[in-house]
Amino acid sequence: MLKKILDIQKNDAALHLKKLGFSDGSKALQNLLLLRETPLKAHLEEFVNLLLTAPSPDNALNNIERIGAQLSPEIINSFIKNKEKLQHLIFICGSSNLLANTIINNPIYIEQLLLEGGLERKKDLSVFLKELLAWVHDLHDFSSIAKALNRENT
Repeated sequence: MLKKILDIQKNDAALHLKKLGFSDGSKALQNLLLLRETPLKAHLEEFVNLLLTAPSPDNALNNIERIGAQLSPEIINSFIKNKEKLQHLIFICGSSNLLANTIINNPIYIEQLLLEGGLERKKDLSVFLKELLAWVHDLHDFSSIAKALNRENT
């Protein structure tokens, strides 16, 4: 069905995508046409079905397209093979532009958090607090702590 939508006139395709659940059918069409040129091409129907489960399918699609432009075909294929990891990425991209932009600006996080299981790793609270205290030990005011956190995320 999606293949037919992508091959019809743009206005009609945008309307169909809006009926599926995208707020901006035209932008969704534009992003899907871009993704059609990636390894996701053969899986777009399933991909769209996963997108529609996101809190914001439009944000998820827009952010995934931006992330996908930076990823190697091998990493994209890793997500295609592991639908659970792909669903995690879609959820993040459809839930928080802040998190999506952090991933876009730091693509290594995709591998560390999603493909290498970083999201599933648990750390004891006492260990986390000890590490955090060591990290901010020499920082004495809010401004210096904020700058240190900002440096860590760029």
